[in-house]
Amino acid sequence: RLNLYHRAKNVSYLAVSPNLPPPYNDDKMIDKFLELLREGVSFKFLVCDPENPFATQYYGYQRKDSPVEEFSQGIWKNIERLKRVKEENGGPGKIEIRIYNTSPGCYMQIIDDRVFFQPYLYGSPGQTPFMLEVEERGQRGIFNRHFQIMWKEAISIDEFWCKKRKDNTENCYE
Repeated sequence: RLNLYHRAKNVSYLAVSPNLPPPYNDDKMIDKFLELLREGVSFKFLVCDPENPFATQYYGYQRKDSPVEEFSQGIWKNIERLKRVKEENGGPGKIEIRIYNTSPGCYMQIIDDRVFFQPYLYGSPGQTPFMLEVEERGQRGIFNRHFQIMWKEAISIDEFWCKKRKDNTENCYE
């Protein structure tokens, strides 16, 4: 799907912890997203609150050789990376990031009119070996509605940062 980003106008991304495939699955993801934003691709990210019990419930089906705290730290790290992308973005693409505190139900990317969907199923590994691809025109399809409902209920990354990271309050509006 990363190759599809280069031809896309809009990408909506819902996940417990958004990331990119290797070799961009570390701090290199910042440069990759900035490159895509310079190309004019716009992103909307919905990321799970690392303290949300649904995040750790989902993690319960991951490998058993690393603790839940590590998974939560990975979510924090990706939120910090996305925040840096937002701060360093020079456009013309736009990036919006919101944090949700509900059950996501799925991993989903909407790349223009193409939807890539992977349900979070109890008893299955976190990275299930299948993904559904659906074409959905316009904003009225069920996948777009699901994303929009979660978007409205989520909080902005700035509000989230002010609530969770009290150590940096100069930009908070309390």
